[in-house]
Amino acid sequence: MLSRPVGEIDIVQLSDSSAAFDIVKRRRPDIIVIDIEPFGLEAFREFYQVARKTFCSEAHFLVLATQDDHVDNLPSDICLMVKPFSADQLITQMRNILFESPSAVGNNGAGLLGKLADFDLHDIIQILNLGLKTAKVEITRGEEKGTLYLSKGKLVHASLGSTMGREAFFELMRWKEGNFSIVHGQRTNNVNIKSDTMWLVLEAARAMDELEMDQKLTAEET
Repeated sequence: MLSRPVGEIDIVQLSDSSAAFDIVKRRRPDIIVIDIEPFGLEAFREFYQVARKTFCSEAHFLVLATQDDHVDNLPSDICLMVKPFSADQLITQMRNILFESPSAVGNNGAGLLGKLADFDLHDIIQILNLGLKTAKVEITRGEEKGTLYLSKGKLVHASLGSTMGREAFFELMRWKEGNFSIVHGQRTNNVNIKSDTMWLVLEAARAMDELEMDQKLTAEET
């Protein structure tokens, strides 16, 4: 849906649960995005149970919440994004959900497959972090293969050949070409990263900016 021109995407915004029931019943949407804060957790649970059992069995659910909303123990077929996040991050997450295989809804099974030229690794890590996802991310470039593991959105492992931990993560974040795959629900006991995930992402971005600046200055001098 999100790969189509904007004019072909049918988006309906509602703030009333009764109207939501009516629209969902008539329109059968591909994805339902619900902000818990105005909707209310109990109202959402009621809406979800009725919609899923009756007229909305195939739709994807994406819940937007804050850390204070305490949205624990959600059904496994509901995806979660924790505020704050940007509009671009929300769109990327929706693409991820819509393009997953049917068995991948929620936290189990193969997820998004793609190229780094189309999906930046920075954005992929941020989306998994915001969604509190447990997943394995494999990145390949020719004969090289890197692996990242996240547990409930926190980066816990990185490897690239014999390079491990933060050094491997920073090197992988420099890759602009290659392929990636996301397998939801995959875990590892080999924890080699304990730093804050978003700090690592920002640090990698800063290092890339410095490298590009140094390369630019070197080119100007020559």
